[in-house]
Amino acid sequence: MTCPECNRIFQKPEKVRIPAVEHEVGVEDDENASGSGSRKGKGKKKAKSPSKGVDTLGFEPSAKDSSWVTESDFDPHFPFTPSSKTTALKALLLKGFEEAPLDKVVIYVQFRTLARIVGRICQSEGWSFVYLTGDSSLEHRTKAISHFRNDKNTMILIAGLKCGGLGLNFPWANRCISLDLWWNHAVEQQAFGRIFRIGQTKETFMTRIVVKNSVDMRMLTMQLDKLQDLEKAMRDGETKRSQA
Repeated sequence: MTCPECNRIFQKPEKVRIPAVEHEVGVEDDENASGSGSRKGKGKKKAKSPSKGVDTLGFEPSAKDSSWVTESDFDPHFPFTPSSKTTALKALLLKGFEEAPLDKVVIYVQFRTLARIVGRICQSEGWSFVYLTGDSSLEHRTKAISHFRNDKNTMILIAGLKCGGLGLNFPWANRCISLDLWWNHAVEQQAFGRIFRIGQTKETFMTRIVVKNSVDMRMLTMQLDKLQDLEKAMRDGETKRSQA
């Protein structure tokens, strides 16, 4: 298979084996209820290191071919390198929280791997967040929305564009950031409209992060072509009605 843009042959990705990461934690043995200790002294039990990128509810999206994200959490020789998009996102969030510390943010993504990366960025900065992705259960989605609404410390919702961009209202958030474009501009407008609803009392900010000379430019061109076709079709309908 070749890339339609540059005609380069896609290389099959190699599977990465993630070693079990454990560290030893000293645990002191307590005596039993009868007063006689079954063991004396100190023993050591192995405990797994906590995973990075887990939200305040203890959830993290599952994604295929993203084992490198987990490996970078524990391997110092495999550091996580931010992309231009995630760098711009972090700068945008830092500026936003500096200007308005109480403004809540909805971040839309298309891929769960990117959601995991954004979660790690939020965690490294100490920002409390929750996920709302397609692989989460209905119970978790309900808890995530309620937690995002009622918890004053949870400032960020990382949501899938299709999962959190339709049929839901987030008037308690007033900033929206889209990291992945969609070929249909109406889907993005629906997602942006989740914060611009009845009950919104603040000024709303909606941002799309686009990378030049990437597939994003092709998506923008496709969106523009479809918008022009739609506008032309609507004008043709108006012309026919006026002639009738």
